[in-house]
Amino acid sequence: MDINKKEFILEPALFIDCDKYMSGAKKIITNIEVIDDQHLALQLLFEQEVPNGYGIWSDFFSDLVSSIILDKNYKFFQEEITNEVRLIKGNNSKNSIRERMKYLKLKKQGLIKDESYREFLDEISDECSYMLSMISLNRYINDFVEDSIFEKIFEIFKSGMIPCGINKDNKIVVFNPSLMK
Repeated sequence: MDINKKEFILEPALFIDCDKYMSGAKKIITNIEVIDDQHLALQLLFEQEVPNGYGIWSDFFSDLVSSIILDKNYKFFQEEITNEVRLIKGNNSKNSIRERMKYLKLKKQGLIKDESYREFLDEISDECSYMLSMISLNRYINDFVEDSIFEKIFEIFKSGMIPCGINKDNKIVVFNPSLMK
């Protein structure tokens, strides 16, 4: 795989370590529903019982990734991406530097003293990591499809928000963490 294609494929999987991850959006993306309640965001992201007017995100996302998981090369591609991410993220000393950088980023954003933000981030990080890795896998298997729902989800992440649900109009529901400031 050439270097540009590898960078393109790994971009979503590595995004969780970028400054923009969960930084909040200043510019709102069109054709989404933004919510301002972090508890509703968690409910939509993780629970099977959601308020009227919303669908279950885990079912929606599972349907979305089913074609990826059923691909005959899924396990190979998943291992390759995981190994590349490990190589890039490096050893424990790099992780210590990364943790320090995350701390400084939070401090710069005025969130270091905000325990609820850090708890929220800890609670959703595994799910976000999963979504981002599936976007990388989709890029590996299907290449880039500009108007795909995977790229729309990644666009939401890159804007600093988190996709957490789907509404009755099939718009992605997002939580803007800058509202926690």
